[in-house]
Amino acid sequence: MDKPFVEKVWELTANHVIMVSAIGNDGPLYGTLNNPADQLDVIGVGGIDYSNNIARFSSRGMTTWELPSGYGRIKPDIVTYGLNVYASDLVGGCRALSGTSVASPVVAGAVALLLSSVKSSQRDLINPASVKQCLLASADRLPTANMFEQGIGKLNLIEAYKVLNSYQPQASFVPSYLDFTKCPYMWPYCSQPIYYTAMPVVANITILNGMGVTGMI
Repeated sequence: MDKPFVEKVWELTANHVIMVSAIGNDGPLYGTLNNPADQLDVIGVGGIDYSNNIARFSSRGMTTWELPSGYGRIKPDIVTYGLNVYASDLVGGCRALSGTSVASPVVAGAVALLLSSVKSSQRDLINPASVKQCLLASADRLPTANMFEQGIGKLNLIEAYKVLNSYQPQASFVPSYLDFTKCPYMWPYCSQPIYYTAMPVVANITILNGMGVTGMI
């Protein structure tokens, strides 16, 4: 990992720069996330098709920063359309583009729209963590993908607008809960039988702090 690059990302987000990044096109293998999208304070975006299926090329989590001494975090954070998305062509007209680098500008544009709608009384509450909290709290879960494929779910711009304009500073968890009966979303946790003398289940729960750059538990 390029440490100076990582530290620059931290510097940007600490100064309220909201970073949106493509998660990578190395799917369908797991643990194939790209930097900086796999960083905690960056909004990492995966790709889906128009049938709400995870695009085969979209990189999957979990993050590998914590291995082997820990357990990886959920990534991507969110998914949106990234397969055959029409955009302008350099020679005129439009062309179909695919990739998580197509999906991430969709989210970046959505964030710009959301921020343009924020009431003046709420503007001081806007920071990278609070924006991510609003996107995740409003995302639509896809029924056929697990958390390491879709993150929290599919971008929902209208719901994100509602959440953002009623936002109160808070800390939140990702994932917000663990339910070993909810498959396929909770895979691999839901694939492990629970029985006496079973091995402990290890999960990485990320805390998003929308109240400031630093916090204390």
